Amino acid sequence: YHKSDILYGIHLAKQEIKKKNRAILVEGNMDVIAAHKADVKNVVGVSGTALTRGHLKILKRYTNRFTLFFDADAAGRVAANKSAAMCLAEDIELSLVTLSEGKDAADLVAEDPEKLKKVIEQSKNALTFFIDQAKATYDLNEPHGKREAAEEILALATHVAHPIERAEWIKKCAQACDISLEHAHEVLALLKADEKPLKKKEAKSTTEKSPGSQEKKPPDKSAAQKENTQMITQIIRVALTFPLAWKVLVSEAQEYPFIAEHKTLEKLAREGPSLKYDPQLFLESISEEATGEKYHALSAYKEEFERTRPEGFSQDDEIKKLLKRGQILYDKQCLAKYTNQLSAVSVADGGKAKKDLIQKISEITNRMQHYS
Repeated sequence: YHKSDILYGIHLAKQEIKKKNRAILVEGNMDVIAAHKADVKNVVGVSGTALTRGHLKILKRYTNRFTLFFDADAAGRVAANKSAAMCLAEDIELSLVTLSEGKDAADLVAEDPEKLKKVIEQSKNALTFFIDQAKATYDLNEPHGKREAAEEILALATHVAHPIERAEWIKKCAQACDISLEHAHEVLALLKADEKPLKKKEAKSTTEKSPGSQEKKPPDKSAAQKENTQMITQIIRVALTFPLAWKVLVSEAQEYPFIAEHKTLEKLAREGPSLKYDPQLFLESISEEATGEKYHALSAYKEEFERTRPEGFSQDDEIKKLLKRGQILYDKQCLAKYTNQLSAVSVADGGKAKKDLIQKISEITNRMQHYS
């Protein structure tokens, strides 16, 4: 018995999968049972495990078109990205259905069986979904944000099996990130170059490790920087999408010093009232390029936000949660910087430099305790 090769309900679903030329994958056994009760019979369950090559091998006997349900949280998106890469490499046409946090397919059926059919009809092509996700996550007006978005979606596009489709998706990724096709291929070359030494290094460390020993990994600075970039982008999007959230940002800017350290956030806080909290005016004030497209992206984000948040969750709650998290991330970076500086202070530098650094560290530590 290998759980990773089991698809719950396949014996009941296989004829309907052939007929509809599509397999719908859900997580739990109860989701499969609920779907069949709702007269959606081309559904199978992965029995709580991630999608595996064993699952693909079974399903490809009946179709090469899959629709995958996944959770809206960060872990769910990571799992969906891995599943998408695997499916694209196997020349499978994959679409995705995002579930609100804490909900599953069985919950939709319990509320209204038609809801399940509706979300399946509205499923998005996997690459289109992750392109939209990158545009919503990263600030494409910032060079680093553009780089992060390009690396993320181009890395996925390289898995597309057919060369013509792969070329077209790379082109779409480049257009989404507003970079040239030449730059997109340069990014791909860098990604491939980074993969090879990493694999060699991993293989070497595996052979050198003694039995029972655990490998210690250095802190991932790029991960912290990435999280910080994502957090700031999210704050900007929520503020521009919801005027009430923007007003909260303006009213509480003094409470969160990190806002003043980021030019776009600082501009949002400073100019919100004079712009009458109009997102289009703000977008025009920072860049006249593709303002309409960016404004349209905010509408798409609003729809996604309202669909994936639990009932009763307000924009005020969201912006306050994001501001708090943004300040904590900023304080962690400052704390690390000042701690390193303190360890480098020599006796010859005198006591004042050391005293100033200790004072800064103390202020940050107290502030972090306040927000925790």
